[in-house]
Amino acid sequence: MAWSRRLADVAFETVPIVVSFAHVFLAPHTKVEESFSLHAIHDLLFYGPSLDNLNLFDHVSFPGPLPRSFIPSLLIAGVARPVAQILSVLGLISTKFDLQILVRLVMAAISSLSLIYLSRSISIRYGSISGRFFLLLCSTQFHLPFYMGRSLPNFLALPFVNVTLAWLISNRPGPALALLTATASIVRAELVLLLAPLTIILIFTRRISIGGALGWGAIGGFGGTGATLLFDSLYWRWHFLWPELYSIYYNVVLGKSADWGVSPRLYYLKHLPLLLLLSLPLLVITCAHPVLRSKARLELTLLPPVGMVIGMSCLGHKEWRFVAYVVVWANMLASVSAAYLWNCRKKSWLASTLALGLIGGILANVMVTAGLTVISIGNYPGGDIMRTLHQIEVGIDRPVHLYSPSLPLQTGSTLFHALRSPPYLSLTSTPSGPSWIYEKTEFEPPFVLTPQSAFKNWTHVVLPDGRVDQVDSWVKAGWEVVSTKSGFGGVRLQRDESRFSGSVMDDGNSLGAEEDDKWTIRLWGGRKIVFKQSQERVVLVRRIGFGSDHAR
Repeated sequence: MAWSRRLADVAFETVPIVVSFAHVFLAPHTKVEESFSLHAIHDLLFYGPSLDNLNLFDHVSFPGPLPRSFIPSLLIAGVARPVAQILSVLGLISTKFDLQILVRLVMAAISSLSLIYLSRSISIRYGSISGRFFLLLCSTQFHLPFYMGRSLPNFLALPFVNVTLAWLISNRPGPALALLTATASIVRAELVLLLAPLTIILIFTRRISIGGALGWGAIGGFGGTGATLLFDSLYWRWHFLWPELYSIYYNVVLGKSADWGVSPRLYYLKHLPLLLLLSLPLLVITCAHPVLRSKARLELTLLPPVGMVIGMSCLGHKEWRFVAYVVVWANMLASVSAAYLWNCRKKSWLASTLALGLIGGILANVMVTAGLTVISIGNYPGGDIMRTLHQIEVGIDRPVHLYSPSLPLQTGSTLFHALRSPPYLSLTSTPSGPSWIYEKTEFEPPFVLTPQSAFKNWTHVVLPDGRVDQVDSWVKAGWEVVSTKSGFGGVRLQRDESRFSGSVMDDGNSLGAEEDDKWTIRLWGGRKIVFKQSQERVVLVRRIGFGSDHAR
C-alpha cells in the first residue's frame, strides 16, 4: 500500500502546478507592478547578462521611482533560457510573447515546487493528510496561484519564505533564519517584520541560542547584502546601491509610500478573509482546540505572521500582497484542523457532517476562485489592445509606428509584445516584412496627447482615455478606431428594465452585452448581473488610409 499512498501524494502535488499554470494561460498579461523584473528578464534573455549591453536595457531609459534587485531576474532568466531552447526545438515557442508566457510558467513552477517542498515537511511534522489538505487549500484559493506566476517582488520572495517555513517546522531554525535574512536583504525588506518576531520567539523558546541566531543571521545578512551590493551596483551603475535599504529610506523615512495612497489601519484585517477563504475558519479551529493548538506549536507558527501583519498595519500605504506570505503560514495551520476533521469523520454523525462541510468549503473555494479568475482575465486592456494590433495588421507591408502612453503600459503592454521589432532570439522566428517601432516616450508637461500634438510619423496611437468626446476628436482629425478594450470596474445586481418594457434580447440567450457594460447575465425574476467597465479603457486608432484593404 505504500506505493498507492505515494501515488496519491504525487497526484496532490501536481495540483498547485496545474492550477498556477492554468492561471498563466488564462491571464497571460501583466500589470505595471510586475514590469521591472519582467523587463529585466526580457533584457537578460535578449541581450545577455554582459554589462557591455547595459545601455540597451529598459531600466536605463525608464528606471522607475525605486531601484529593484536584479538578482531574482538573473535567476529566473538563467532557468528560462535553457527551457526556452528545448521548447523551441520542439516547436512550442515562436514569438516573443511565447517567451513571456514561458517566463511566467517558470516563476509559477518555482513557487509551486516550494509549496510542494513545504507540504512534505508538513506531512512529516503533522501527517500526510495535513500535507495534502495544505496543497488543496493553497491551490483552491484565488490570490496565491493567480499571482505565483507574476513577477511582483513579493511573489519573487515567496518561494524562499516557503522554504524558510519548511526548515522551521523541520527543526532547522539556523538555516531558516539565514535564508529569511538573505531574502529580506535582497528581495523584500518588509520581511524583517516576519524575521524579528520569529528570531525573538526562537530564542525565548530555547530552540536556538542568542549566539546561534546572531551567527546564522550574519551568514544570511552579510551574504545577501554582499550579493545585492555587487550585482545591483553594477547593473544600476551606482557606486553603492542596496535596493532594499534605499526602499526603506524612500518609503519609510521620506514617507513617499503615502504618495500611492494611505489605507485604514484595519486594512489587512478586512482583506484577510478574502485571501484565506476556507482557511480562516479552519485556522480558528486549530487555535481553539487544545490538542491541535499544542500540536501546531502556535507560539512558533502563528505569532510571527501575526507580528508581521501588525507591523505592516502601522505603515500608511497598504496592499494585500505585502502580507502574501502570511497566507501560506495560515494554510499550514488550517491544514492541521482539516486533517483532524477528516480523520474523525467516521466517529459520529456530527463528525461526518463537519467532514462533509470541509469538502463543501473546498468546493466553495473553487467557486469563488473561478469567479474572481473570470473577472481578472478581462482586466488587462493594455495587453489585449497589443494582441489585437498584431492580429489586425498581420499582413501589413508598411512599417508601423505605434505610440503608447503610460496607461496601456500599466495594464498589460510589455516589451514581450514588441513582436515586430528587434531584438530577436535565434530560438524565436523573425517576422517577415519591415520592422515596427513601439514608442513609449514619456513627454514632459505641458505636452498633452491630442490629434494636433501627434507626430507625423505615428501611424497608430493608443488613447489612454476612451471617452467618446476624445475619440471623436481623433476621428474628425483623420484617424479611425481600430479597437477598444476596457478593464473590469465592478459587479452590480440590478433591475432588468428590458423585461418590464417588453423588449426581447436579439440573440435569445441569457448572456448578453450592453453599451456601457462589459458583460451582462440575465437572471430569472427580472434581475440581471452587470459586470461594469472600468475607467481603464484604451482605444487603438490609426491614420485613415494606412495599411492594405485586407487589414481593415
